[in-house]
Amino acid sequence: MRALPVLFSIGLMTVGATSAPLTAPTRENAAAALVPLAYALHAKPTVATVEVYATEILPGKAALRRIEQALAPGARWSASQFGRGEVYQATDGALRARISDLPLAHGSHFLSCSRVEEVAPAKIAAALEELWGTPCGTDHSSVELTAHAEAQPTSKEIALAIRTVGAKPLGVLVGPTGAFALADLPGGSPKVSVGGRTMNLALRISYDMAHHSADIVIGTPTLRPGG
Repeated sequence: MRALPVLFSIGLMTVGATSAPLTAPTRENAAAALVPLAYALHAKPTVATVEVYATEILPGKAALRRIEQALAPGARWSASQFGRGEVYQATDGALRARISDLPLAHGSHFLSCSRVEEVAPAKIAAALEELWGTPCGTDHSSVELTAHAEAQPTSKEIALAIRTVGAKPLGVLVGPTGAFALADLPGGSPKVSVGGRTMNLALRISYDMAHHSADIVIGTPTLRPGG
């Protein structure tokens, strides 16, 4: 995952609720829990950031022009140095595309491709379908849903919201400026492992102290719709 590592890595420090979920949904894609979880936190979903990405190691330099056309046809690309390698970026409307080409030992190259789009929460599945199919190896994807709550949820309220969507809270950490939580949705795939524990949902909540409100980001690794 690319959108999730920052969220999930903090989970190594989490402690707290481990109550069993109220239900065990059979949905195949954990992304289906994002909007319901936001509503369970009494938050209004505003936008979703959908990313599809892939990496591979090639025996030589990649045919970058072909990859650019496959990722963002007709877009204007810009290049910048990144260590001994190069990074190429393009924007085409709401779509952002990126290619990283890094030289390795013995003439081989590390290649990374990604496509990112910000969409309305209702269009998450459609965006995944549209962005899938990068020319750089096996695709993976992640989604971050942003939402806003008029009140700042407590640790008990966060754990209850997680259980409400059928997930198991693995840790809820609350501080003076925000909260962090990890959860596992049984039957929701794919999953990641942090500290030997599998999970597929992460929440980061930032408190707006001036307005007593909260900005919420919920992240999950995802599957291509229908496959």
